[in-house]
Amino acid sequence: MPYAATTVSENIIFDWALNTGYLRVNNTTRAVTTLYYKIDNAASYTELVVPNPTMELDVEIQGLSRGAHTLSYYVTDAIGGQSKVFTKDFISFDIVKIPNTELSAEVSSIELGEGAGNGVAASLIDGNINSYWHTAWSLATNPAYPHWIILDLGKVRAFSGFEMIRRHNNTTGGFKTFTVEHSTDNVNWTILKKDLNFNSADSPAAFQRYNFDTTNTRYIRINITAPMGSVPSTHLAEINVFEIL
Repeated sequence: MPYAATTVSENIIFDWALNTGYLRVNNTTRAVTTLYYKIDNAASYTELVVPNPTMELDVEIQGLSRGAHTLSYYVTDAIGGQSKVFTKDFISFDIVKIPNTELSAEVSSIELGEGAGNGVAASLIDGNINSYWHTAWSLATNPAYPHWIILDLGKVRAFSGFEMIRRHNNTTGGFKTFTVEHSTDNVNWTILKKDLNFNSADSPAAFQRYNFDTTNTRYIRINITAPMGSVPSTHLAEINVFEIL
């Protein structure tokens, strides 16, 4: 029979996600094998015994830094076999917050009666969770639901999600449900997710995170569809947006 080390090494699958690599090992030979693996120029290999039989043993390699890496591995067995050293080059990605200075915001309406630093679209991305945007309530005719927010990411990016935090000094008048769309031109829109929930009265106020399949886009539109109560206006303190690099 062939050396178990050779058989196992030829059937190892490697994949990776954000900051994490995965080795999938199968051992259907008649001998116990040992896997040795390392990332880049690590001082030594990590050793893992793979019993027989073993189907789809997943080895998770965490904490990978963003950028290019090389995986090296080989397999030995108890009957004297040893595979060659295999290498796999890959790139590890990371989720990062887009700097506020690279974002801009547009909203369906604003309220100038909320005091300096409040009520306007810029309050959503000013980095200050104590300021807030508010839809109009002092006009002769105030807009009712739905309300909307459009975030310009500054360029096409690998958008992965955002987080929102409610207005800190008010737990009434906020919104409950929303839908998210994206666009590359601010004209043609595609729905990412519908009927998402937001708690405008959580206590204490905290960022609520929403993750999406990675989407190459520039504009994100949050269509606010229903209030927490019966107030026709709404408000929100801050939005952070994330991309994959």
